[in-house]
Amino acid sequence: MLIRFLLVIICMSLLQGRAYAVQTAGTMPSSSLSSGTQNGPLPTPDLSGLDEYTKQLVFASRNAEEGDWEMALEHLHKAEKLKTDDPHLYEMYGVVYDSNRESDKAVNNFKKAGEMYFNEGNMEKALRMLGWLKTFNLDAQTIVKFENKIKERQRMINQK
Repeated sequence: MLIRFLLVIICMSLLQGRAYAVQTAGTMPSSSLSSGTQNGPLPTPDLSGLDEYTKQLVFASRNAEEGDWEMALEHLHKAEKLKTDDPHLYEMYGVVYDSNRESDKAVNNFKKAGEMYFNEGNMEKALRMLGWLKTFNLDAQTIVKFENKIKERQRMINQK
């Protein structure tokens, strides 16, 4: 349970980092990145120039930071209608579902994100998804199979 909590904290930091990148591209000062729960609602960043898909991810991230899982899911669903080939979308789904105690949906989305990251050749993020999956009570065969697949790909990459 502690491991899952730490992973949620790390992922929320990553999501906030992505939101920070969006905010610094606009006009919002970095001092406004503090949590909405400490200083009231988060200010609205300047999202002009961003495509609708990215805006929906930013909105989902903001809602997740504020603990509004239903609104975060609503924005993720809108984003998914626009683009289905981004593993980060499914990673965000996994975090939101896990935080909302919907483990089966979280596992399915972490698996999907992990496979997509793997297929892109992004082993670092595929391993991060494996870390998430290890926090759930899954059968060992599922975990070992995915872990071996990642290790084999890494061996192939290192041999080149």
